[in-house]
Amino acid sequence: MDDAILGIVGDIYDCAIGPERWPPTPKRIADYTGGDHAGITVHEPLKRQLRWGAAWGLDPEAQCRYDAQFHAINPLLTAGWFMEIDEPCTSQSFMGDDFFSSRFYKEWVAPSGYYDAALTVFAKSSNRFAAIALPRAASRGQFTANDLARMRVLARISAAP
Repeated sequence: MDDAILGIVGDIYDCAIGPERWPPTPKRIADYTGGDHAGITVHEPLKRQLRWGAAWGLDPEAQCRYDAQFHAINPLLTAGWFMEIDEPCTSQSFMGDDFFSSRFYKEWVAPSGYYDAALTVFAKSSNRFAAIALPRAASRGQFTANDLARMRVLARISAAP
């Protein structure tokens, strides 16, 4: 295990003690796992509600547009119920090529400069789930198996008792 991942895990534990320490942590997670931005969110799909916990690098205007117009049509909104906790997936691995033909992709993802996103659910119940999403710019293409392996290790170490 490398020092970078241990440092990030230490930051995550520090954030649990002092939530004011969150601002730089999503950036470190994104840098380590290959994301261009990071958002930690709680989704309540049945209510079509979203709460942001921490974010890094997201354009505030794009984030507001997402919240107001596109969150409700995000075809990945229910992914949290189907995913295993701490097991990352990407938009494409969850939906296949249908993701790229979705209204959500055409009207928000692509115009915002994104191509794909990796998602890891770290908590869920019957009506909500919490996850970290790491969008990736179109210029960088898909997440690799190595990127997802890094996310997996980070999630599992962070969740360890």
